[in-house]
Amino acid sequence: MSDDNDGTPTGIRAWTPKQYAYWVLDKIESHPESWNQRSWVTKGNNECQTAYCFAGYLIHLVDPGAVPVALDGYSTYPTFLPSGGGPAQLYEDAAIELLGLVELDEDDDRYDESMGIEHECSLLFEAGLTLPELKTNVERIFGPREDGT
Repeated sequence: MSDDNDGTPTGIRAWTPKQYAYWVLDKIESHPESWNQRSWVTKGNNECQTAYCFAGYLIHLVDPGAVPVALDGYSTYPTFLPSGGGPAQLYEDAAIELLGLVELDEDDDRYDESMGIEHECSLLFEAGLTLPELKTNVERIFGPREDGT
């Protein structure tokens, strides 16, 4: 798959949720300094100091021109304005849609009400996740990589 001028793979809007998930994971692994699981988006003084959680990273990669919107003066940006226009969207909702995440049944071995894991998004978006946990959870939700790595 070739790249657009901005480095975004062409045809990305037609990707599967699994392709999105592993693309974000690869970006986080290759640029851990730009990953902060505790904040949707943490803006630095320049792009090099900006960090994203898993969902924030996905939105940034899919729509690099999206503009974070501060709400109530918080330093994190739970919503963004899409670069193509339109109303503000929640990072979580947009990422859930792109990744095709669903609520978990009580019979699902990943379901744990006491830990707040009632939806697949909890396995990817929780603030305390480490990189090894994130990698494990991506595979639990989407299965192994197509290339087996």
